[in-house]
Amino acid sequence: MLAVAADVSGEGRAAEYCGEQDGWLTSAVSRPAMIENLAAVLATAPGLFQSPQLLNECRTFVRHMDGSSAAMAGAHDDCVMAMAGGLAARQAVVGRFSQGAFGLASFDPQSLVVAGGV
Repeated sequence: MLAVAADVSGEGRAAEYCGEQDGWLTSAVSRPAMIENLAAVLATAPGLFQSPQLLNECRTFVRHMDGSSAAMAGAHDDCVMAMAGGLAARQAVVGRFSQGAFGLASFDPQSLVVAGGV
């Protein structure tokens, strides 16, 4: 992830710079967009996802009354957020998602297939 982010920035540093530490910034603005892109890919090309752990986490990932989304109480969302972050990094590099709702307007599920899978 950091290598992709550094490549995106063109400066050898993470594109989403977090203070003094390299990394992918997940904020109140970027997190919902990351989750929506993951939802779009999952809805459009579910066969691309073969990880039982990721799929189980997706089943317990919910939208709360305040509009935020996260794992249900007692569940985990590490795989969901890792995949969402990976897709966000890929989106930044490849740019195959539109800026429309869920990114479906120009989404090509085959663009996600990289030697060996997503």
